[in-house]
Amino acid sequence: MYTFVTNPNGKAKSGTLVAIIKGTKASDIKEVLDKIPLVRRKSVKAVASDMAPNMQAALRESFPEAIIVIDKFHVIRLILEALQTERIKYRWRVIENENKRLKLCKEENYSYKLHQYSNGDTERQLLARSTYILYKSPDKWTESQELRASILTE
Repeated sequence: MYTFVTNPNGKAKSGTLVAIIKGTKASDIKEVLDKIPLVRRKSVKAVASDMAPNMQAALRESFPEAIIVIDKFHVIRLILEALQTERIKYRWRVIENENKRLKLCKEENYSYKLHQYSNGDTERQLLARSTYILYKSPDKWTESQELRASILTE
């Protein structure tokens, strides 16, 4: 595991990579960052970090004047994971309800036809096939994904 410290103002040119630090321990990170003169570290206005408490602690000590923010990658990843968790929970609820209805109809000797949406998916299929809709931006959806997203939002 390595910790990369970059300067976004470097625009991927010389000076963008500030440090590559072996490990993720706050003390190791702080030790390397403290080699940068304090005057320069105090001029840093903002620092983006992942959500690891050890990283936050090292950055707070090394860049005392900077505002520490969570980088958008980690925030978006957390949101997507939460959405997927809810989609999966809801899908299992749908499967359980569907199985109960099918069992009841079988016991009562009724035929049971699952509801199909305009794209031909049942609710179970719709939820199973909508996984990647959450990970892609709408401009990259296929036609079937656009239709699924429309049905899901209705």
